[in-house]
Amino acid sequence: MEREKVLDMDNSAQKKSSRSANTKAVSPQKPTKPSAHASKSSNDASPAQTTPASQSDAAATPKQPMSRRKKKLIIMSVFGAITTILIITAALLYFLWWQSPRKMVEDALFGALTSPQSSITINNSIAMPGQSSNAITLQGTLNRQGQQMELQVSATVRGLGVEKPPKLTLTGVVTENGQVYVKAKDIKEAINEYIRSDDRDLANLLPDKQQQVADVHRRMKEAGEKIVKELDNQWIQLTTSGNSANIVSCVMKGVTKPSRDSAARQELSQFYQKHRFIQVKKSIEDRDGAKGFEIGFDGQVIRDDSFAHDLSELSMFKDIAKDCQVDSRSMANALKFLVTQAAGDLASSENSGSMRLWIDPLSHQLRQSEAAHAIGETKLKSHSAVDFNKKVTVTAPKQAKSLDEALAVLKSLNIDVLMPVPAPQPGGISTEL
Repeated sequence: MEREKVLDMDNSAQKKSSRSANTKAVSPQKPTKPSAHASKSSNDASPAQTTPASQSDAAATPKQPMSRRKKKLIIMSVFGAITTILIITAALLYFLWWQSPRKMVEDALFGALTSPQSSITINNSIAMPGQSSNAITLQGTLNRQGQQMELQVSATVRGLGVEKPPKLTLTGVVTENGQVYVKAKDIKEAINEYIRSDDRDLANLLPDKQQQVADVHRRMKEAGEKIVKELDNQWIQLTTSGNSANIVSCVMKGVTKPSRDSAARQELSQFYQKHRFIQVKKSIEDRDGAKGFEIGFDGQVIRDDSFAHDLSELSMFKDIAKDCQVDSRSMANALKFLVTQAAGDLASSENSGSMRLWIDPLSHQLRQSEAAHAIGETKLKSHSAVDFNKKVTVTAPKQAKSLDEALAVLKSLNIDVLMPVPAPQPGGISTEL
């Protein structure tokens, strides 16, 4: 019994000891203030011992997000740098490439050839041998809309014994189907001024033939009145629906093909890149905000056999040969002849003429052109102002006389009376009427 009591007491003590241990493990420990010795030991610890703790604290601390203002400044800095680079690049392209004289001239001429419409104001003069006042002036406009064209020109003759320069207005229209119309205005005034001038000249040369001269001029006035009545300011159709109209139509359709067909434009551009015959001689004075250049043509490039051959291989000329029913070899020979003639004219113009262009520096569109050329003692000058943005409308006349009708009117006149009375010549040539 004693032994069992002792065992029970031992078991009870063990249970109490176990519960006490469990209670101590669960209950939190109260923080204790470190002693001075422990603090000194901690301060004396080496950096190597404290580094792991500081890295752990940094890792535990969350990273602060970048402020919106700082982000904005960075974005603006990057954008500004890119913009500056683009501006510098654009400026270099503008001045070194886009504004190069050769590119401006080539773009302007290519654009003029391929434009779907244009309005050209022309002012041409022909100074003829003799007195400096002897000249013919042609002023007017040339409008083109696709395959259709309209030309209106006022011709003024100065000098040549004419006191008051007569002015004759001529208008021509070419339609899409190849019809060609013309009309003349102010015929009466031109005839009357011619007669007045002839009166003065013959009165001095033939003082004893006044009656005959007056009779001739009377008949001239009668003929002129008939011409005025039948033909002045009247449209005359030069072509018919036959072969002549077909030829005009197929030629106009072919030469204007690059303005309608992008493939033809590309083909024409490749041809020029192979045969670059345009030369920029020098820059000249600006005019109305447009850059000025004096140009020439390389006759050696044009005279090369490959130039005419490659020209005949362009689809625009192949279409002309096909639609006009012309043999391709004949077309090639015709082009070669024209090119050779043009090369000769251009070569001679190097010493006797010049050509100037004024080009818009931004759009590279041709604005004005001037040309001067001399053929012997005859001097030709031409000035043109071009507008490719003007709306152009070309319409065929509603009523027109046929060419046969116009010729019948002229045949009904006594043509001899329209001829001037011959002036006396050295050697006693008769001046009998």
